[in-house]
Amino acid sequence: KGETMPESIDTREGWLEDAVMRLRPAFTRSGVPLPEAVKVSVGFPSKHSTGARLVALGQCWDASASADNVAQVFISPLLDEPVKVLAVLVHELVHAAIGCEHGHKAPFKRGAVAMGLEGKMTSTVAGAALTVTLTAMADALGQFPHAKLTPGTQDKKQTTRMLRVTCDGCDYLC
Repeated sequence: KGETMPESIDTREGWLEDAVMRLRPAFTRSGVPLPEAVKVSVGFPSKHSTGARLVALGQCWDASASADNVAQVFISPLLDEPVKVLAVLVHELVHAAIGCEHGHKAPFKRGAVAMGLEGKMTSTVAGAALTVTLTAMADALGQFPHAKLTPGTQDKKQTTRMLRVTCDGCDYLC
């Protein structure tokens, strides 16, 4: 019996929502069950979205910040590689599961480690076992329907009001 290709998901949000559904059992098994409702989308974080030194790849807004009392997770549009997107999604979903008020302190660390994240808690990476799981999940989800954005590729605006004038006759410049 041959393996079938995954059905294509048309939108980034649909892809991320499907990923959350597939991740729910792992969160429950790890002792950090997700809230019943979590909204996921692609968007720039409120801080550190394109800095040269520090770039946030995801952000979770606590349910208390939302009018409908649902946690909101955003994945940076700078990402397009499915396994990396899923690893960031897991990190942000841990925030949604335990509550954003804990930041990256002990309750977050317990949940993150239980889910298979490693490294500095402010910038976790998927451990070996989680990477295997996320790679299989990415294969099942298909290509992430998003083309990454590259900051700094737009024309820069003029920052001064000075004009450059040259004389056609003598090439005088001012």
